[in-house]
Amino acid sequence: MLVINLRDPNTAHAPGDEVAGQVIYQPTTLQTSLSVRMIVELAGRTKVKIRGHNGDRKSTYRGRADLLRLIVSDTCGTQTVWPFTFLFPATTAPIDPQLADTRSLTHYMKTIPTTHPLPPTFSETLGFSLTPTHVCSVEYIIRASVWTTLASKPKKLGEQTVPITFRPRFDPRLPGMIIEPSRDISLMQENVRIKSLLLLPENKDRSLTFREKTQSLFHQSQLPYFDFQVYLTQPTKIHLGQQIPCTIRIVPSPATSTAPEIPSFTLTHFNFFGKGKTEVWASAWVVDRTSSNIDIIPRTNQENLGDFLPQKEYLKTVMVPSIFDQIPSFSTYNIKRKYVLTAGVIVECVGKRITVLNKAEVTILPAHHDDGQIKSDGDPKLGTKHNKGVP
Repeated sequence: MLVINLRDPNTAHAPGDEVAGQVIYQPTTLQTSLSVRMIVELAGRTKVKIRGHNGDRKSTYRGRADLLRLIVSDTCGTQTVWPFTFLFPATTAPIDPQLADTRSLTHYMKTIPTTHPLPPTFSETLGFSLTPTHVCSVEYIIRASVWTTLASKPKKLGEQTVPITFRPRFDPRLPGMIIEPSRDISLMQENVRIKSLLLLPENKDRSLTFREKTQSLFHQSQLPYFDFQVYLTQPTKIHLGQQIPCTIRIVPSPATSTAPEIPSFTLTHFNFFGKGKTEVWASAWVVDRTSSNIDIIPRTNQENLGDFLPQKEYLKTVMVPSIFDQIPSFSTYNIKRKYVLTAGVIVECVGKRITVLNKAEVTILPAHHDDGQIKSDGDPKLGTKHNKGVP
């Protein structure tokens, strides 16, 4: 019997976290006195399966890539309990050449192995359960294997694995973890020129008559006009659990306008939504690439947010609720997880409405405050770990 017990089986580990446990091996009666070699490994890999059409024929593409496979303990003896401990790495690593058995290595895609940050434990199925469009996952396991110590030809006596969850933690020492508010933003600018009789002071706070509307329609060149810019800004880097600030600013241009006064501006509508996109591909070829596009937060709709005030520099900030139940952005050999957030506003001036949209790809970073004891509890995005080995 071969069993792996982890000290913290329900903890999601981050780079540098200590992982501790023990392997219990009870040999048969005939093997009790024999010395054996116990190898404990940490392994990670990606798996992708894509269903598509090749002409009139349905095709299935599969791809796997090894992220790492490291020996964390390699000892010989006759004991029953084999403890092990190691620190979870932060980056991918080449396959350890000292591994005793390489027959179960996953198939490399037609890509060159690179060193990059380890992606978090992840799983996604898109489409119907019986005929999904794609299935992809990032998996990490601890594998224990028992071998005879015969010098001529070692023989495997048993093997067992247990899944382990990896989730990056915020670390300001790592590249890309620090947000620079002045640089990590997406800015959308809309230049506006409004023509209307309502820009005249004597017509303030009233509606045009039918005759005035008709005259305005056929005498556009004679109407007073006012120029201004609408700036809509949102961040391109955010932390999980952090509220998302969106700013709307009006910049009046009285010098280029014929209207005698700066009119009033009202934020009548604010809209915000986010999509999670997972790109997967089964080989180096683009033909089998596919992606998902799934809502990650409830759509935010707010109306009648008031006037832009000159004493506040015609600036308004709307805070969007935080994103909690997603994983940080990542990119690895054949899976890429990214997020696209879209903000939209409607600004009203003298009865005319101006719509501005800002659609930007946003990098989601780990939560700023994280004690490292994140429980998986069966979350499909984090995976579930068990306290016993599985075949």
